[in-house]
Amino acid sequence: MQTAGAPELMAEAEKTLPAQRRFRPTRAMWFYLAAVGVLYGSALLLPAREDRQVEGIAGILWSGYREAAAMLAELLPYWLVGMLAGTALVVFLSWDQLSSRLGSGGLRASLVAASTGAVVPICSCSVVPVLAGMIGAGVPLGPAVAFLIAAPMLNAQSVVLTAGALGWQLAAARVVATFAIALGVAGLLERWQSRHGDPVRLLRLPAAAAQAKACSRLPSGRKMRAGWRDKCAELFGATLRRLIELNGYLLLAVVLAAAIETFVPERWIATAVGGSGAASVVTAAALAIPVYVCTYAEVPTAVALASKGMGPGAALAYLLGGPGLSAASIAMISAVFRPRVIALYAALTFTGCVLAGWVYNRLA
Repeated sequence: MQTAGAPELMAEAEKTLPAQRRFRPTRAMWFYLAAVGVLYGSALLLPAREDRQVEGIAGILWSGYREAAAMLAELLPYWLVGMLAGTALVVFLSWDQLSSRLGSGGLRASLVAASTGAVVPICSCSVVPVLAGMIGAGVPLGPAVAFLIAAPMLNAQSVVLTAGALGWQLAAARVVATFAIALGVAGLLERWQSRHGDPVRLLRLPAAAAQAKACSRLPSGRKMRAGWRDKCAELFGATLRRLIELNGYLLLAVVLAAAIETFVPERWIATAVGGSGAASVVTAAALAIPVYVCTYAEVPTAVALASKGMGPGAALAYLLGGPGLSAASIAMISAVFRPRVIALYAALTFTGCVLAGWVYNRLA
């Protein structure tokens, strides 16, 4: 497979995205933002959550609402800090220099690809257009897969959320585990590709471009204006835009977490994913696949599960397995990779999530 330099790579990646237009929030975005404001205000105005049992459907729903409000109040500061940090990386990093290193293949290229995926705000539901652009530009299978794994598993916002809700130790483990899985799977797949000769046999035609969203854009590669005032203005504008666009994900996340807190019996969680045994880690990694709905939602749901007895290694496997192996993302990447590549990718990634959780249990 031919390699691609920075101009070719960025040109291909940009083909998957429409031209930049003036941002106009939709009614749904304003609705979600207003809902987050109301829920956060409820957390400030309502008294502390009560431990007594509630009765009746109305009481259960009210209890769930209060759980969601309390969860939002706990996570919102970390959400905002993480959003600011993630946007700052996009504004201030040199994407031309990063992208120029992806076409060479090998460990260094995979490390650059994983690092790029870890800081670009792209979720598992929207990574396919960017992945198709990389493959079409001639990026080898190893770096492309490293990006594919790291992009949904890890970003500044999810790291800050994990640290604030579950502790810096687990957040650090998430970072280390993501890079270990991305580099390990990328290296094995790149070696496997070299044995199969023609890489076209492993790939489908590049996927059609999807409509760009807040979580599906690569930095354009255009040279940033040199002035710090201009960069700070860009940072403020991009952060505000992401805040408006992504509030729906935060709202969904706290609602799911509240549903777990309210409706799932604690004994079920303790039985399935409690303790530090290997079985709990495997179960958590498998559970994350159908439960995962979008990036950022895995942290609040992990908090809810941990409060009901989920073990530390199982929590790490859950945080990694959902973004990396969700049913929706596997279905989407089938537009780029052939079935045997997807099967190998899924098996290696799942094994990596389980091993990460097992090792974390041994060290925690």
